[in-house]
Parts: sequence; C-alpha cells; structure tokens
Amino acid sequence: MSSPSTNPTTANNPVHDDEPLPTDGDDDIHSILRKLRLDEVVGLSQNNTHKRTVRYNAAGNYISLVFLETGRYIRYLFQTWTSVIISILFGGLGLFDALSLLFFAVGGSALLLLILIFCLAAHFPVLVRLYYRWSAKYGGGLGLVNAGNPSLFYALTQEQAAAAKKALGVDIAKQKDNTKERFFDFDIAKLTLQIASVIYEHDNDAIRKAVALTASDKPKTYAPQLSSIVSGIRTNLDPPSHGPGRLLEDLFGEQKSDDVSQALDSEGDRKIREFCAKFGIDFEPVSELNNTSSAFAGLFWDPNSNWIILSFKGTGPIEFGEWLSDFNAFMVPVGTHVNLFSKVHKGFKERVFPEDVSKLGSFRPYDTILAGTKALAKWLRKKNGFGDNVKINLWFTGHSLGCATASLVYTRMVMNDDLPKKIELRNPYLFAAPILCDRPSVESFNGKMFGDSKRIKTMWRITSNDDAVATLLPELGDYNSLQISPNNGFAFAHLGTELKLRNEPDNSNVAGNHITYGTTVHLDSAFSKEEIAKQRAEHLAQPGEAKRELIGVFLQKIPLIGRLIAHCTIYYWDQLDRVAIGECNWVIN
Repeated sequence: MSSPSTNPTTANNPVHDDEPLPTDGDDDIHSILRKLRLDEVVGLSQNNTHKRTVRYNAAGNYISLVFLETGRYIRYLFQTWTSVIISILFGGLGLFDALSLLFFAVGGSALLLLILIFCLAAHFPVLVRLYYRWSAKYGGGLGLVNAGNPSLFYALTQEQAAAAKKALGVDIAKQKDNTKERFFDFDIAKLTLQIASVIYEHDNDAIRKAVALTASDKPKTYAPQLSSIVSGIRTNLDPPSHGPGRLLEDLFGEQKSDDVSQALDSEGDRKIREFCAKFGIDFEPVSELNNTSSAFAGLFWDPNSNWIILSFKGTGPIEFGEWLSDFNAFMVPVGTHVNLFSKVHKGFKERVFPEDVSKLGSFRPYDTILAGTKALAKWLRKKNGFGDNVKINLWFTGHSLGCATASLVYTRMVMNDDLPKKIELRNPYLFAAPILCDRPSVESFNGKMFGDSKRIKTMWRITSNDDAVATLLPELGDYNSLQISPNNGFAFAHLGTELKLRNEPDNSNVAGNHITYGTTVHLDSAFSKEEIAKQRAEHLAQPGEAKRELIGVFLQKIPLIGRLIAHCTIYYWDQLDRVAIGECNWVIN
C-alpha cells in the first residue's frame, strides 16, 4: 500500500557514527557486542507493546496471550482500514490504485485472521509440550522451522565449508567479477544458506526476560512529573549523551546491566554456536530488530580470517508479531534514513529504522548493527595483526523476512557510505527475498552500486521452484516498461539480481534489472562438476536422505501449496545441491 510522501535526499547520520567504539581495553569481542545489544533493551523496555508481551511471557498465561495477540490484530485492522478509507476518499487515487488498496486490506485482514488462529493454536500449552517431546526425539531438539529436517545441518562438509571460507576472504580487487561478467559463488551460497537456516534457532525467551528486568524500573534520568496545570514545561530531563554500549548501565546501574546481560543467554543461541564451531566460525547476536519476538540480526566470523557475515532471521511461523510486520505493507518514506531512496515496505522499515525510539536513548537497530560491525572488524584487525593493505570483507545473508531487513541495512551502507575504508562491503546472498521498495528506490540503488567498476558488487536474490514469498507477491514495480502510479499497492519492486535455481543438466536462469540484461553470469565453484556430483552422491547415500528429498520434490509440485512449501530452507538447500555449475541463462519475467 502507498501513502503520499516527499523524497528527502539527506539522511540522518547513524547515532554511533562519531562515537568511540567500545573495544579499547576489552579483548572479549562477545562482551563488546553484548554491551551494544544492551542499548536496545532500554528502548524495548519502555515500549508499551513490548511491556505487554513480556508481562504475558512472565505470567505464562495462555488467556493473556489470546488477549494480547487479538488486540494486536484489532489494532492492525483499525490502522489499515483507517488508512485505506482516508486514502480513497481524500488521496486523489485512480480506480486501479483504490482497488489495489482494497485488495491488500481485504486479503491481509483475512489471511492474518487465519494466521492468528494458527499462532494461538500453536502456543496452546498441551501442543507446546507435545512438540518439545517430539522435537527432542525426532527433530534434534530444534525449533519449528528446522525440526522437520534436522539432517540439513549435517549436509555441509568440512571441504565445502573450507572452500567457502577461503572465497569469503578474497580481496575484492582479486575477484573474477568485471563489468561484463558476474560470478555467483556456489560455495559461499551453501555456507550462507546454512547460516540463514540455523539462525532460526534463536528464540524469544531470552530477550523477553531481559526486557522484563528493566520494564518496571525508573531510569536515573527520570524526573517526577510537574503539575499538568503548568503548560509548556517538559516533565522529563533531556537524555544525556551515552557512548555505545553504555546506555543500560548509565541509566539502570552496573548490577542491572550484568543481570540483563546474563538473561540474554539462550539455549537457541548455544545451538547456533555449536553448529558454527564445527567449521571454526564464531557467532554473536547484534540486534533484536526492534522487537521482543525472535527476529534478530547476528554476526558470524572466522577469528583467524578477514571476513564477517551479517545474517538476519526470517519470520518465525508461530510469531504473530512478525507476521504483522510482513503484512504491514504500506509504502512509507525512508529518505531521512537512506540517501536518495523514496519509499519502502513499512513493516520492514520499522524493524531497522523505527520512528518510535525511546526518549531514553535514540539507538535504532541500524545504529547497533553498524557499531557492532565496526567493533568486530577492529577486533579482527587487532587479533590478526592485519596491515593497512588488508580489508575486512562484510557479506550479508538472510531468508524470507531476513532478506528484507538485510537488504535495508545493506542499502543504507551502500547509499550513505557508512563503512570505514578498512571494511569492504561485499555481496549479499539472499534466499526467498520478498518485495521491498518502489521503482525510484531501485533505480537509485542500482546507480550507486555500479558507480565503481573496480569494486564490483552484486546483490544476489536466490529463488527456488516458484517460491510463493519470492514470486507471488505484487511486484509490478519490477517491470520498467509498465507505467504504474506510485500510489498503487502493486507498485512494489525487488532489489537485486534474481537467480532462479534449476536442476542440472539445465542451467539456472537470471532475471531482473539490477545488472545489465545479457551480462554473462557464471555459477562458479572451487570444485569441479565431477567433485560436486560425488559430494551429492555421498550426501544422498546417507540413511533416509534420498527418500526425504524425493518427498520434498513431490510436495512442491502440488498446485499453490507446493509454492508455499518451496519456501522452506531445507528445500532451498536441496535445490541448490541440484544445480549445474556453469553459465546461466537470461530470462524475462
């Protein structure tokens, strides 16, 4: 959906941009990143919606959950239909534009009602207990997204991971890409998909416990309210300037900061670390993305190398708050945050650049992510003794909602040149990316991306088997030849070059306007076709794997439902495992 807007071209500087990073005198990078994450807890603990959520979590009362989520749905209906009615009556919309808004409002309201019922049913205490028993016995103790196919996390071999890690560390000046050829790295794609999948194990219990510890406390900057008879006088002191990683301790004290830090430890994060440790990779969450559900951003790195992967979690299937973000599909201005950008999906924007920042501190998720990335890069340089000629490569990945939030953070870094020269922004590998923004924003992004022919970057948007999230949502903004009103609800567009995975011996297809049509695109690997075929044969020889994959292929052929099933990370892995190495074919959507 769309709302009238201007397009400011000067974006706000990140809060932490000129602040010293909390790395001096502290060699524990996990502690450094944890301190930055604590800054976000302050804002979340002062938000009424999050307060209600953590109160339910503390009480563990199912009836309270029903009222909480139903109330969210009712607020969604009120906000959506109020906006639609005002836009139709007073927005000067054409017939097609008005119908598009009605389509979104009716469809979104109906689908969200079904999703609400599903989410409430999934949280019913008896079903929750049964699920945990089943997962412990058959699903490897994993969360709902991964428990159906725990074998995914045994599919990546040490040799494949080593090839990916080597490619991640290559200097951008030595890459194969040039203005006439692009190379999609098959090995990097496999590792980043594994990371985009295992990140779903992050749960919400830890952040809710952490927020609950400060939600009822008064910060030190709080001043008693004056009489309401006296007008024009502020009742709260202006917040002082707090350095990154200091906000919680400054406002609530050292003991409270320690308690909250301990509360942030979660079983889900320990599972992620266990998976990463197999391949010599480290991990730490860096941002809660303005919520107390399970959506978040995490940093992954090799302590002995020069690369970082910033990964973003997708929608939790039983997290109703995350579904609300997905369906909050108004287009809203983002130019004050991203240079030369026009409008983006409101629900995704609020995850990265929320407007309702706590008065106690103006730390947005993007600020925390940027500060964490800088701190980690600085730590890697110091630990490994890198000289000025070695840059830290920063890569991105995500699945579903994670693609949208990853794209917004990546876009801000590109458009605003936020990274220091010693950090090199590299390619995103995004799986099942949804629509994100309007056409003018896409054009601005493409222009900025290709302004430097010596440091070529490509945003890869990977789709599999007509995945519904990546291909069914309204995307008329993708078609440059189509004249469409900016106020039309169907005017959304994708960012990036789409790589449509196909089974070998057929070559995969390339589409989109991110790079010039006809540019040679190679699906590249450190392994030969024969070696890849051998790796696949060895994987399918594992007990039950061939049968499991065959069932998945059958399920994805069911009309419509199959396109929803194709969205699952395990089936992206299966499809990625079946592709042919070599030159890709260009197609027109």
